[in-house]
Amino acid sequence: MPTEIANKIITPFTDIPYQSLEEKSNTRYGSEFFRDVNELQVGIGAEVFRVDRQGIWLGAERFADAPFSVDMEGNVIANNITLGGYIPTGGAVGDVQTTIGGGGLSAISANIGTITAGTITGVTITGGTLQTATSGRRIKISSSPANSIEFYDSTTLYGVLEADKVGTDGYITLVAQDDGAGLSVYTGVGASAFSSTTMFSNGGSFDTSGNASNGFNAINGKYGGYFMVFGDGTAVDRIATDLEVESDWIPSANTTYNLGSASKKWNTIYAATVSGLTTLSVSGTISGTAVNVNSVPVPRIYTGYCSGTTMSKQNVSAFTLTNPSTGNYTLTHNWGSSNYNIQVTALRASGSGAYIAKVATLGTNDFTVIIFDDTGTADNGDFMVAVFRN
Repeated sequence: MPTEIANKIITPFTDIPYQSLEEKSNTRYGSEFFRDVNELQVGIGAEVFRVDRQGIWLGAERFADAPFSVDMEGNVIANNITLGGYIPTGGAVGDVQTTIGGGGLSAISANIGTITAGTITGVTITGGTLQTATSGRRIKISSSPANSIEFYDSTTLYGVLEADKVGTDGYITLVAQDDGAGLSVYTGVGASAFSSTTMFSNGGSFDTSGNASNGFNAINGKYGGYFMVFGDGTAVDRIATDLEVESDWIPSANTTYNLGSASKKWNTIYAATVSGLTTLSVSGTISGTAVNVNSVPVPRIYTGYCSGTTMSKQNVSAFTLTNPSTGNYTLTHNWGSSNYNIQVTALRASGSGAYIAKVATLGTNDFTVIIFDDTGTADNGDFMVAVFRN
């Protein structure tokens, strides 16, 4: 480029006069060689070739600003280099012919360390790692130990998308690492191989798996996990399925939840044993063949004829009768409960006039009966008793 000095244009290589160097006779090297040259410059300004103890360079007054330079260690800086021919590497048989320039890198096989770039297109990674940044929030792509995409924030791994295979069976796994949750898709090969999808969290998982012959859906609770169906509050949530249960169905609280309702009843219930009932309410008809009622509480009736201190009784294992005073009778049992009802009827053994029988007290282990004559005076007499107990 022309350089203006004192309003005069000087063009390098044409306006600068040639000045020869002094030749020195040297018996060893000959007169055609020059010795003791500290610097060499051809041209000026941006159109210059210079040599000094830093190295050689072109196109700038200073070595550090030059678009092309070679330092004393052999390091080359160039805006564009085209290399033709063959470049042997350590005398190896395989040669590499490489063009480095505006067209990019056509063929390089080497460990080039760290690359910092804006956009990289068409990259093939063999046994290495590609990531969007060296630290902070970044995405890391790796082929070892599995084909995976990892999501980091600083040193914390938050998620992994992994695709690989076991034998001939491929799988895809998506894991939210920090929360212990994720999605796993496993694709089997062939009609007999199982394919499965698993959504999992710290509380459990949902699995669907199967092949051409059979399959299953599983809801797995973990450490108190449970399955819930949520609706929008405007309609009844429904689960419609034909299923068989291979475990117990137990409510989380005793005597709290119902099976059906007054307006929505189960049609038919089949059961081998029904136990633990405290109340059996029937609004229709109970029918059956050879029905054996064992532990279901049903009303029990005890009847007896009382005469003096003797009682002819039925359906009671411990039932005694005493006559502590005139007209007063005590009937003792071993039930430990006052949840029963009594009906007594007085019987006059001889004489005329009606007798009246009255229940005086009702306790947990006994009750008392008083007999009156027609004048209201307590008097001994026979009576019938009927006891109704749940």
